[in-house]
Amino acid sequence: MPSSALVLVAGLVGHPGASPDTLVAAGDPPHRTWHLALRAASVAESAPSAALVLHNALVQLTLGAPERARSLLLRYPMPRGSSLSPAAYRLFATAAYADEDYATAARYYAGAAAGAAGIRRGVLEARAGEAFERAGLSRAAAAHYRVAMRYLPSVSGWVAIRLARLTPDTVRAFELLRAVPEPARALALDARADLLAAAGDHRRAIAELVAARRNGRAAAIALASGDTARARRLAFVALAGADTAEAALALDLLAARSLARTQAERRAIAQAMERRARYPEAARWFGRIVASGDSSAGALLAWGGALEQAGDRAAALRVLALAEKAPGESDAATARYARARATLRRGRTAAGVAGLLSFLRRHPGHPSVPLALMAVAEARAQAGARRAADSLYQLVVHDWSQSPSAAEARFLLAGRALARREMERAHSLYAAVAAAGGPNALAARFVLGRLALRNGHTAAATAQWKALALDDPLGYYGTLARQAAGLDAHAFPETGPLPTTPAISEAILTLGLLDAVAFDAEAEHFVQYLVARDGYTPEQLLELAGGLLARGRPTVAASLGWRAARGLSLADPRVLRVIFPWPWRELIEAEAQEFGVDPYLLAAVVRQESGFRRAVTSRAGARGLMQLMPGTAALTASRLGVPWRDRLLTVPDANLHLGAAHLAMLLRRYRGAVVTALAAYNAGARPVERWARMPEARDPFWFVEGIPYPETRGYVRSVVRNRALYEALYPPVEAR
Repeated sequence: MPSSALVLVAGLVGHPGASPDTLVAAGDPPHRTWHLALRAASVAESAPSAALVLHNALVQLTLGAPERARSLLLRYPMPRGSSLSPAAYRLFATAAYADEDYATAARYYAGAAAGAAGIRRGVLEARAGEAFERAGLSRAAAAHYRVAMRYLPSVSGWVAIRLARLTPDTVRAFELLRAVPEPARALALDARADLLAAAGDHRRAIAELVAARRNGRAAAIALASGDTARARRLAFVALAGADTAEAALALDLLAARSLARTQAERRAIAQAMERRARYPEAARWFGRIVASGDSSAGALLAWGGALEQAGDRAAALRVLALAEKAPGESDAATARYARARATLRRGRTAAGVAGLLSFLRRHPGHPSVPLALMAVAEARAQAGARRAADSLYQLVVHDWSQSPSAAEARFLLAGRALARREMERAHSLYAAVAAAGGPNALAARFVLGRLALRNGHTAAATAQWKALALDDPLGYYGTLARQAAGLDAHAFPETGPLPTTPAISEAILTLGLLDAVAFDAEAEHFVQYLVARDGYTPEQLLELAGGLLARGRPTVAASLGWRAARGLSLADPRVLRVIFPWPWRELIEAEAQEFGVDPYLLAAVVRQESGFRRAVTSRAGARGLMQLMPGTAALTASRLGVPWRDRLLTVPDANLHLGAAHLAMLLRRYRGAVVTALAAYNAGARPVERWARMPEARDPFWFVEGIPYPETRGYVRSVVRNRALYEALYPPVEAR
């Protein structure tokens, strides 16, 4: 039997609740189980011993094929009394659960629990209960939850809530709910309200929820009881409240049941959808407002704007055209501008520019005039009519000097003067931008340093950059300035462990158990409870952040780091290592070495793409640590000759392997030009090929400044900054 089999089997035996990608292989960087499985899959042996069968099944599960794992275990059952039987039960349960065959998973978790003891017994009993509950087998679930409570005293109160929901005896259920810990009381209240409602006492259920300011939940129970008027009233109270969770619940309720009766209520729902970036739903609700009789320019403008945000630009243009002719002159004028801009964004440049020029002629005093002038100027510049564009920028600077567009126009004029080698004018404009502050001030200061160096004033350039590095120590331009001035990179000292707080240590252990028993909703509720509490010292915030980071919550941990910075400093390396953590470090370094990529760059990309959240999915469908689209992942896997399934996108080493390969390919394609490769990673190769042909693109700084997509421009800047920070925060370690 290969040594890798022993490692994998030993890992499974030691981690009863683990999925394959959480196991650690001896001698490999943590979490490289996908790599280990690939190697093991290539080893063929006859005479499948029990250990080899278990090994091969785990390989298939790790490679994203749980159905094959189950097939192997069924084909070659463990001998009676084998020491590997408990591991086989756990593995089969894990595979069945991954296949969403919850009833089978529950039976095998129960079988594994029968031979276990202590905490392991409790975890397996709870897993069996949770799987039985998912399968709709309430009595079996309750039986296993009762056993789990005996073996898991630290989370017994959380298990009690699940058990109470499954207990037909209301009195007994209420007794269970009285013993829950403080962090779980909100969930206990929900369970109690549901039990009261199930018993027909809706009035009491609603009263208790309202007393606890749980108006969204109360609205749901009122609606279930048939009291639509009260449900509507409570839902709108929740929607207007400060509790975002209750507001979200109320919004879903109002939208699904169409409880809005007035235009004001429909507008409240539409605007709430818009605030949450739920643009398709917002568009439907704005459309209902129009269909219900409000054909004003304002209503049509809101509808058209939501349609464009939802990506339906053709429909947006039709609606905005109606808004131009509708009552309400100010909104009609805004609609005229919005329609022209939407036309331009659809790629119909001539029609879009014509619409903007018409808007400018008809509404010379409208607040959107400087934006329209800037849009026309940009279109002229892209068409090669640079002087015409410059004239429009000058007009914005002269006639709209107090608008944000004036600062942007001045910055663009400075760049044009520099391109024409009008050095004095460029210097004057950049100095004005720097003095005025605003979003382009730091960029202007960096360029002023370049101009000084170009004129032979080395000392002045260095002074300019040193000042910028001091004022923007953690920013993109400060990073560039530090490098340009030849300053040593930040050197953050190693820090010792933080003092431990018993309550925080206990909380993290509780969270770990909730994760182990797959109580996902309870675990996230507990995290939100911990984060929402006041009274932490900065050091305790960092301690809690470290625990959450270890439990796979890097985004929440980073938010605590920012809170700690208010009491400490952003220069404190303890704070920065929480805001810019490096989980999966050994794995990232291994992938970087394999593909010849700078490990700090790879870490910086992961930080920007996913914040180190292994299972996150973007709106576009990109998944995992490096936010790979399924098509890109499949193509890259094919090029590398590795077997692939989309479910592997959330397996850390599989995702990083393909992401690192893809980034390495882009770096080769653009001959090591890091910023160009990063732009292509974010926006795709097609637009980057076009941007790279611009004359100024030969200079990496100007290439980044010239990226026309704001999201991509910000992405590249952030990754460049991140890379410098990771190098400063995490010095190289000795070879392992």
